[in-house]
Parts: sequence; structure tokens; C-alpha cells
Amino acid sequence: DYRWYAEDLTHPSSIAIDYILGRFLEKTVDSELSAYISRVLKINKMVNHRVINSDSESYLTFKEDLRRKLVQLQKDYKHLKILNSAKLSQYL
Repeated sequence: DYRWYAEDLTHPSSIAIDYILGRFLEKTVDSELSAYISRVLKINKMVNHRVINSDSESYLTFKEDLRRKLVQLQKDYKHLKILNSAKLSQYL
């Protein structure tokens, strides 16, 4: 089944990587760590989102939602230096 392979037919596709990581985490980590990883992956996806129109109302809403998620993550995990990244500081 070729959906598990990247275009070079040698490396796993992003679908395969997500599936393997999900199964691995499901079997090896507790629910608290799993929830943390899920939150970080969602935020990472938001941060890497390519914006077409940075002046639109939907982008401003998106940016505010991302800011709230980052602030809440930092509150929940004070011991981590989550917001020290220059890439994330633009959302604060």
C-alpha cells in the first residue's frame, strides 16, 4: 500500500509517521503526557500554518486563539520555557 510511503518510495509518508507516533504514544505514555503532547502538536500545526491574507478578520481571530493557547500552555506548565522562541513571540 503506497500511501505509507513518501514520494521517493523509500521513506515513510507523513500519514505513516502520524500513525506510528500515535500508536507508540498510546501504548507508552500516561494520559497526562499524552494530553500535553496533543496540545503541543496542535499549537505547532497552528504556528506552521501558512497565512494567505494577514489582514483578514479570520486571521486575526486565528492569531488570538493561538495566543490564548500559548499563554494557557505556559500557565499550565510553568517550569517549561515554552515562550522563549522568537517564532512564538510574534503571537504574544
